[in-house]
Amino acid sequence: MAFKKQKELSKLDVAIADVLSDMRGFTSDADEYSTMVEQLVKLHALKEAETPKKLDKDTILIVAGNLVGIAMILSFEKTHVITTKAIQFMLKPRMF
Repeated sequence: MAFKKQKELSKLDVAIADVLSDMRGFTSDADEYSTMVEQLVKLHALKEAETPKKLDKDTILIVAGNLVGIAMILSFEKTHVITTKAIQFMLKPRMF
């Protein structure tokens, strides 16, 4: 039997759970409910900003392709004498 490791809840997760449990006591047309919705939106925005962004698969492939290309050029230059051109074949970094 495999046991999954329980993930510890952060303070933001606890605060979100508290707001959600408080919201169950009100109807959607109550004034308190709308303020709780605003708090919930702010908490979710904070939680989203807290999580690190993952690497894109395309970025990893581009970096791996550049490294393979450089390795191929360097191995060719080891057997055949040429001045190095490996740096010129790298893709230039772009800001999105």
